[in-house]
Amino acid sequence: MREHLLRLYAASLDQARTLAADIPEQDFRRIVHGKSPAWLIGHLGVGSDFIADLCAAQGRLNDWMPLFAPDTQPAADNAAYPDRQTLLDTLAERHETAARLFREAHEEHLASELPMPEWREYFPTIADAVIYLLVHHEPYHLGQLQQWKQAAKA
Repeated sequence: MREHLLRLYAASLDQARTLAADIPEQDFRRIVHGKSPAWLIGHLGVGSDFIADLCAAQGRLNDWMPLFAPDTQPAADNAAYPDRQTLLDTLAERHETAARLFREAHEEHLASELPMPEWREYFPTIADAVIYLLVHHEPYHLGQLQQWKQAAKA
């Protein structure tokens, strides 16, 4: 079952790359309808980092949290964000790490209670949160990126 989930997760990364491929650097931080490609890609990187952290306490993007964590909004200050290539490269690296750590995670660990009490109503176990992040979170935000592209053309 894990490989099925990871194939979907890999497809999301491919879709992120495809959607971002034709967005010029100068537009990557442009806010349209409350979002920017930079925020969306950075937020997905933080999500992948969270998977790594949940599976094996190997999160690395703590310095990105003020910019990209849940409930943050795109910064009006374009200089606040890393450049387009850094965002995409970091997303890819965190994806690779998250996938590897999910493959290696023991069933007992995944079945354990989510360490964040405020989220347990939705994700009682680590597995619940990880599976949500693997198959729902990215496609949702990639839909926002597609909407951004359509609105940016108008």
